[in-house]
Amino acid sequence: MARFWKRKFLRLGVRWWLGFLSFPLVLLLVVNWFFSTSLGTGWIEDRVEAKFDLGCEIGSLSWTPWSGVTVREVQILGPENIREEFCYFEKVSLDLAWGEILRGKKRFESLSVEGGHAEVSMESLKRVLSRYRVQAVAPVGGDSKRSRE
Repeated sequence: MARFWKRKFLRLGVRWWLGFLSFPLVLLLVVNWFFSTSLGTGWIEDRVEAKFDLGCEIGSLSWTPWSGVTVREVQILGPENIREEFCYFEKVSLDLAWGEILRGKKRFESLSVEGGHAEVSMESLKRVLSRYRVQAVAPVGGDSKRSRE
């Protein structure tokens, strides 16, 4: 009878360890599946629009712990009243800094952009920049006229 319980316990232990070790793979598949749907890319698009007040459309997004986040077919649009395309990127890769992320900081090691273009009219650029306060900074070293004398 004791032999039966040992085998049963051992079998449950193996199943538990297989489940435990396969969890990261299942998590990776579920996260990538979520971001391959319009619901996942729409969630990212909404966050970009809320942060920068610019429209955003994303073709696809994938994530792996070793190569970071890869976003394809990114289109940045103007604000709601100007829905023209500001810029387009074929591929944007973001390599995450895991050490910093585990410390609670939002940082990345590298950002690379492949294949893109930007076409912005001066009117659109003025409207976008008018939302942000830009303060002039005095040059270091004082007035340039005094230094010549």
